[in-house]
Amino acid sequence: MAKFKAKVNRNIISCRKKQQREAIFKVYKDVIYAVTQGKFLLVNVHEIYCYTDEGVKLAAVNIFTNKDVGLARQITRQVVKDVFPEYDKIQKILLCVSEAATNILKHAGPGQLIIKKTSDDSLRFIFNDHGPGIDIEYLPSMLFYKGFSTKTSLGYGFNLIYSIVDKMILSSSPNGTTVAFDIILE
Repeated sequence: MAKFKAKVNRNIISCRKKQQREAIFKVYKDVIYAVTQGKFLLVNVHEIYCYTDEGVKLAAVNIFTNKDVGLARQITRQVVKDVFPEYDKIQKILLCVSEAATNILKHAGPGQLIIKKTSDDSLRFIFNDHGPGIDIEYLPSMLFYKGFSTKTSLGYGFNLIYSIVDKMILSSSPNGTTVAFDIILE
């Protein structure tokens, strides 16, 4: 009977911790959404599929080495040229793609870039990896402080991407991270 009570108590404690984590996540999600006026969306692993499944797939690149960062840039350039030949801010998009792909290699190991065209004629760049995830306690610093990094680096990547894109979506867990960003082609 004592073992049963101990197991029940552990389950109750585990359940409360999970509820606390979920409550903290919701607060982060709501505050960041409000502060960024809807430009940054923090979503859980179940919600991210609403954003990654949307649109028509135009290209995909596996990111395993530094050479793949160059390939991702090359394919991005071609996709933007094909979809919107008059677009004149291609260098900013290429910078974002380089930073996101490099972050995958630096923080997570291999990953993938998928480029989609959404129903509102935006391009959505989706970066997936199976790394250890982003600790959300660092998220405000990553977004709002230039030069913040959890690794030895200049720390401008995440903030730089955020400052350029029209919309940014993040889902992260110990099983991996998905960062998606939209560029409105105008």
